[in-house]
Amino acid sequence: MAGRYRLTCAAALRGRSTGPPQGGVLLLLLLLLLLGCALSAPLQLPPSPLAVLLGGNLSIPLSYPLTQPPPSIVWQNNQMTLVTGRLGPNSSIEVAQAYQGRLHVDPQGGGLSIVPVVLQDTGTYVVEVFPLGGQTWRGEVQVQVYELVGNVSVTPPSLEVAEGAVSAVLTCTPVRGTVTWSKEGQSLAQNPRYRLLAGSLQISQPNRSDSGTYGCTVSNPFSSGTGTANVRVYYGPELPVISVSSDRNPEPWRYVLVNSSVTLTCRATSDPPAQIYWSLADASDPLVPSQPNLTLPQVQLSQAGLYSCLASNPQTQHRLRATLSLTVIQIPPGSPFCSLDLAGNGTALRFGCSWLGGSPAPSLSLQGLPGGEEQGVGPTLEHTLTSPPASLNGTRVTCLGRHLAAEGNCSMTPEAPSGVSLSFQASLAPKGPVLVQLQCQGTYRPVEISWARAGASLGPGGRYQLSADGAQLTISNFTAPQDLGSYSVRCQNPLGWQESNLTLAGSGGASSTGGWGVEDAAGAGGRHSLQHCRGAPASEHLRLPPAAPTGSPGRGAQPHPDTPARKEGEEAPDSTRVPPPLPAPPVPQWERVGPHRAPRGDPALLLGGQQPVHHQLRGASAHPRPPRLWARMPCRQQELWAPVSGPWGQPQDYTQRHAGVTGAGDPRGSQESGRAASPSMTPGV
Repeated sequence: MAGRYRLTCAAALRGRSTGPPQGGVLLLLLLLLLLGCALSAPLQLPPSPLAVLLGGNLSIPLSYPLTQPPPSIVWQNNQMTLVTGRLGPNSSIEVAQAYQGRLHVDPQGGGLSIVPVVLQDTGTYVVEVFPLGGQTWRGEVQVQVYELVGNVSVTPPSLEVAEGAVSAVLTCTPVRGTVTWSKEGQSLAQNPRYRLLAGSLQISQPNRSDSGTYGCTVSNPFSSGTGTANVRVYYGPELPVISVSSDRNPEPWRYVLVNSSVTLTCRATSDPPAQIYWSLADASDPLVPSQPNLTLPQVQLSQAGLYSCLASNPQTQHRLRATLSLTVIQIPPGSPFCSLDLAGNGTALRFGCSWLGGSPAPSLSLQGLPGGEEQGVGPTLEHTLTSPPASLNGTRVTCLGRHLAAEGNCSMTPEAPSGVSLSFQASLAPKGPVLVQLQCQGTYRPVEISWARAGASLGPGGRYQLSADGAQLTISNFTAPQDLGSYSVRCQNPLGWQESNLTLAGSGGASSTGGWGVEDAAGAGGRHSLQHCRGAPASEHLRLPPAAPTGSPGRGAQPHPDTPARKEGEEAPDSTRVPPPLPAPPVPQWERVGPHRAPRGDPALLLGGQQPVHHQLRGASAHPRPPRLWARMPCRQQELWAPVSGPWGQPQDYTQRHAGVTGAGDPRGSQESGRAASPSMTPGV
């Protein structure tokens, strides 16, 4: 209330000074005076605040209008009376006991001075002047006593706190002036989490962004000083991240090759840096480092699997784990391998594909099968097709193999048997017996081959041996006439079948050599053959047309192109009849290069094959001279024998000259030809 009155009183005085008094104004002034209102307008004091250095001189000058008699005066500081008395020539001033010797008042003007100044002198100084007539002039001034700032420090000088704590507090001392805070040399930005209390800075819920160097600057009109402190907010670890590098793989996060060098690196954002612990796929490995890098030199397939990285921060007491699946691969060598076999007792086709040696196993697919694609994951894939359609004949089936680091393919084409034919050759075994080998040839895949002699099935055992694929029949210790006769082979698969026949027959005549010949009577794609004779006219050498091959209505089983076409109205040839004789070919003339001639008394055996030009004869092992190979040619009145080789293993050249004959019974023109007695010998021409 008093303050409000003083303001009203001052306003009234200001209004009085602007013009002649009015009746209402005089009445208001009178009322204010009766209420004891102090008039402060006439007093003049220095502006506030008034700064004073500790130990220095405080001087507060005062001026006011002169009055008679001189006025009374009162000085107060912080509501404590310092001085009371009357001013003027006969002044009487009374100083408070606590200020004796330090405080002085100007007896004429009423100004105040204090020497030396102490900190308690800080405050609000109020002066009241009482002129005669009951008026009161009042004024005040703020006085601040400052010390020299000196050395400023912030406590604690190093503050460490975990992220998410309640608060972090820095205190700046001494506070001898105005306090300002900075971070990293920049004024502290406004932040609702920062709170300034006197000389303290309080950070609520500190986080990692609050880490740094804080500065506290204390300044006053006489000096300034700055202190600093470091704040470190511990945090983390964040979720670890595992990276992979390899010396041989561009994408090691997908896979690494076996025997490559692999490095796993674990990183986790953390302050202080996180402690790293590894857990390996191979738990028995004792060499597990406690560091971010884990090296696997020459990594093996057994080292594939899960790798765990544990990051731990001892300051925050937080731990987090990350896991990586390491894939170690081995590329399967080469390309996929395709196989096509018979199944279901020869009634089904089994398509197979394999790609071995890879890890992990590749994915395989068979494409081109009736009914769509067949897929699977693993080193092998099979698909059995029961009763395959005829349209599958000649259709390519492809196997596609896909591995993590490689791709490959192979293909297979099922084919019905076609072009099936038989051929044979004979040779002398190392210990003397004659070996005869019948060879089946043709186009087929897959195939089941069965042999028969004179309609009776032949199987392996005794003197009969079959090759692994069944295409070759070997007759050991071949003996005539027991082993002569008709041999047949049947090739079949679910897409069709075809047969071919070959007859081994004895030679005609009464020669003491007891030879035998070959008739290709019903071979698929059959060749013309010659039935030999001894001592018979050349006209008895018959050129027999081949019989048409038998088989299912699949591929192959076509007549040989050399078979004479049947004229319209002509009877179909009867395979049981002997065709009419053909004109005799010119008599071949032989020139012997070697000095030997086949003696008539030699035991001899006629050997042959599909090449009808030469039929080879090997001397019997019982002959006193070294065995020799001979060639027998048909003749009119006699047999001509030509030596093909000297002692075994030393071939000699021979030459056959004839006109109009290429091969016995095959008139095609003139030529010269030479043959060695054995496939292992090279003839001279």
